[in-house]
Amino acid sequence: MIGPCPIIFLSHMSIGKKSILTILITIDVTLRYVFNAPITGGLEASSILLLLVFLLGVPECTRLDGHIRMEMLYSRMPSGLKRVVTLLYAIVGISIFGLLAKNELKEIKYNMSLSRATEYLDIPIWPLHVLIMFVSLCLIVQFLLHGTAAIRGHTWPEENP
Repeated sequence: MIGPCPIIFLSHMSIGKKSILTILITIDVTLRYVFNAPITGGLEASSILLLLVFLLGVPECTRLDGHIRMEMLYSRMPSGLKRVVTLLYAIVGISIFGLLAKNELKEIKYNMSLSRATEYLDIPIWPLHVLIMFVSLCLIVQFLLHGTAAIRGHTWPEENP
C-alpha cells in the first residue's frame, strides 16, 4: 500500500473541493435563475472543481479497494483465481494509467508552449495536466503493489479471517 502521505492528503483535498463546489453551484444557480445574472466563469470553475474532486478521490478509493466489482462472484472464487483476477486488475490499471500519464506529458509540453488558459477565468491549463499525471503515477504505484501482492500469494486488501 502506498503510505498515507500523498494519497490521504489528496483525498482530504477532494473533500474540501466538494464543499466549495456545492456552494459555488448553489450560488450560481440561484443568481442565474432568480436574478438572471450568473457568475462569470461559474460554470468553468465548477467544471474544474468537479475534475479536481474526481481526480483527488480516485487514488484513495483505489487504496481502500472501494471500486465496484462483482463481490458475489469474487467472494466465491478460490484464492488462486482471486490472485489471477487481482493480477489482471493490476495489469489493466497500469496500462490505462500509464497511457494516460504518457499522454499528459505531451499535453503539459503543448499547453505550456502555447500558454493556454481557460476562457473566462484565465487559469493556466497545464497545472491540471500535471495533476492528472501525478495522480496517474500514484495509481500506477498502487497497481504495482496490487500486482506484487497477487504474485506473492496475497489478495488485496488482506482478507479478515
